[in-house]
Amino acid sequence: MGQTLSPDHAIFLELLSRSDLGVAVKGADGRYVHVNAAFAALVGRSVDTVLGLTDEALFEAIELIGLRAADQAAWQQGGVFSNEQRLIQAGQRREFLVLRASLSPTEAAAPKALVCVWKDLSSTRRLSNELENALKQLEQQQQAVEALRRESQDAVVSEEAGDLYQRAQFDEQLRREVDLSSREHREFALVFILVDPFSAAVAVGSTIRSLPPRDT
Repeated sequence: MGQTLSPDHAIFLELLSRSDLGVAVKGADGRYVHVNAAFAALVGRSVDTVLGLTDEALFEAIELIGLRAADQAAWQQGGVFSNEQRLIQAGQRREFLVLRASLSPTEAAAPKALVCVWKDLSSTRRLSNELENALKQLEQQQQAVEALRRESQDAVVSEEAGDLYQRAQFDEQLRREVDLSSREHREFALVFILVDPFSAAVAVGSTIRSLPPRDT
């Protein structure tokens, strides 16, 4: 590596290799010339057995398509190229963020090198999905509790004659809806209906129907 990379590159690579990230360096022929323990564990091998191999010996055929395309893009565009890579290992799907950067040699005749840094996203995304599912379940439970509360309140506080809320219960319900809307960023509607006064005939009829029956 000393003949291929500058001293600054070599020092940076050494520091990076001691992290929990998978670090690998490929030569222009695609063979691995440097890997750290994290990358070797990622492909299920020891460090010594990975050196000198190509991706064909370490990954499945379906995975090679994405690997080759990303390597080619990194070689051509220069700078840092990033993409996500999915692997199936031991029957489990794992997702990685892979950063690639081509490094120019210090000597004109020396080959170029491609540095690849692998970050495992599987655990982070699994925890994120579990948290999202837990929040959805909690929201569903809150909605169910709120629905039961409203049904219970409707059964208790409505007036028997007109099945309408009394003013105190209306004010309390409105306060709850405003609080729920502010807390969970939900919209609610308030509809105002003006009912025309009863005509004299309707009022008389209602009075007659409300009188108790007379004994015969």
